[in-house]
Amino acid sequence: MEKLKVAIIGTGHIAQTAHVPGFTSDESEVIAVCSRSKEKAISFAEKFSIIHPFDSIDEMLEKTQPDIVSVCTPNAFHYDAVMKSLDAGCHVLCEKPPATNYQHAKQMEEKAGEKNKILGYNFPYRQKKELSIVKKCLDENFFGSIYHINASFTRRRGIPGWGNFIDKDLQGGGALIDIGIHVLDLALHILNYPEPLHVSASVYDYIGKQPGIGLMGNWDPEKFTVEDSCFAHIRLKNNHSISLQAAFALNTEKKNSVNLEIFGSKAGASLFPLQLYTEQEGELVDINFPFQEEINHKELSVHKFVETCLGPSTNICSAREGSSLQNLIEMLYQSAK
Repeated sequence: MEKLKVAIIGTGHIAQTAHVPGFTSDESEVIAVCSRSKEKAISFAEKFSIIHPFDSIDEMLEKTQPDIVSVCTPNAFHYDAVMKSLDAGCHVLCEKPPATNYQHAKQMEEKAGEKNKILGYNFPYRQKKELSIVKKCLDENFFGSIYHINASFTRRRGIPGWGNFIDKDLQGGGALIDIGIHVLDLALHILNYPEPLHVSASVYDYIGKQPGIGLMGNWDPEKFTVEDSCFAHIRLKNNHSISLQAAFALNTEKKNSVNLEIFGSKAGASLFPLQLYTEQEGELVDINFPFQEEINHKELSVHKFVETCLGPSTNICSAREGSSLQNLIEMLYQSAK
């Protein structure tokens, strides 16, 4: 079988650590890379033995005609890169979030449908083994009716000291759109993406606006234009609800904490680490999974997109789900105003 040709737009950390290795397989190969800086594109190409470096998306698409384009740019540039790639007849894997506003995400979804191409968004936590076990439990009605999920992704003084993470113009927001979106997608995925009915959100920037110790590098408080934390309650159709905590920086115990707590009528769960809570034989029972195999979920997520392009769809976040998620993110920011 001839390999799918892949072009990567963006040369940052996620492109290097997830997309290049994820697309390097028996089914696909990276043949081109594009950056606004030709020097960065050349350096990236040399480092990973990629044949074609470019500083123009249009030129790259015309000259290499890739089957798949991987978009790893700052959030503000997702829309332009995705739309051009879909127009060129490529499948597209775009890093999260879909865009910086719902209108762009919806247009991207519609363009993918118009061109009959696959547009997916990269949420690697979907590939974690814990989620696959929870999904199997859902199929077997282990939980009964799930009615509420606590979703949290928080850090203790974990504001990134590199990149564009504190720049609202380039990112569209801070902790909510960058890390909170991961657990929000997981919660919605478990609930089959119901429509949001009402949201109430608060955002804060107390820690980001002042100097201090940083556990992920130092940031410039004078340039901090995003939220460092968001707390929200979301009411959804079908009698579901989600409580969300997303924070780059909290004065809390743990350096980093990612988790979902799932509450159902018959059983519940905590996702990371995975524990199930239920009743059996008239006794309260906790079920643990101490011997789960560790996987590189970031590389696997990229490879799952290749599988989706070749045949049966996988659990990659779809264009429709991406639009729904972007709409909810926008609702949360609007509420916080």
